[in-house]
Amino acid sequence: NSNEQRMHAELLRLQEAGEVRAFWFEGITLNLAPRTTLTVDFAVVTKDDLLELWEVKSGNAKGKPFVMDDANLKMKVAAAKFPHIKLVVVWWHKSYGFQRKEIGNNGDD
Repeated sequence: NSNEQRMHAELLRLQEAGEVRAFWFEGITLNLAPRTTLTVDFAVVTKDDLLELWEVKSGNAKGKPFVMDDANLKMKVAAAKFPHIKLVVVWWHKSYGFQRKEIGNNGDD
């Protein structure tokens, strides 16, 4: 979708600037429970060699991410099951650009 395409372009920019070492689109699927998985939009390796999993969402008029209940629940379950991996929701806001919110142990879910 257009938000994922926009994020891809942003990740290329961040990679060229040295902020991101590598990234993959839909490169990682987490098994959360029997017959329940989460395939994140982007797996991102930061300049510090840390793995972050980014889920790209639409933003609403108030500048908040639009996340369906099932996707929100899956992100929270993934954060609890894999606390060593940083899970991040990113969204585009026309006035502020890309915004991000960490989910789970290190963020304000």
